[in-house]
Amino acid sequence: MSIDIDTKCRIVEISKLYSTNSKDTFLRIEGLVSDLIKEEVTNTMKLAQKEYGVDIFNFSNIILNKYPDYWREIESEWEKIYQSMNINYRINVTVSGFGLISDSIVGED
Repeated sequence: MSIDIDTKCRIVEISKLYSTNSKDTFLRIEGLVSDLIKEEVTNTMKLAQKEYGVDIFNFSNIILNKYPDYWREIESEWEKIYQSMNINYRINVTVSGFGLISDSIVGED
């Protein structure tokens, strides 16, 4: 099973330590936000699968609607399958811009 998350964000505030004109800054922030989202989603899914056994994203309905014949084959074992299935995550974050640019709390020498 795969989960694809595409999101856009705007950084509300950033210090002058980071160049807001640099593509590298955007890419670095996008990577950091992507990692945070992946960690949160992964932890949530592990809890839902392993601890509670709850199909919170209704994967069963997705399978039923997209592959009804396959669903009929696995329906009786779904709880076991769900709790042990591997999930791949693809997170795509796009930073659309910055809001307030403030002075760093780190003093200049």
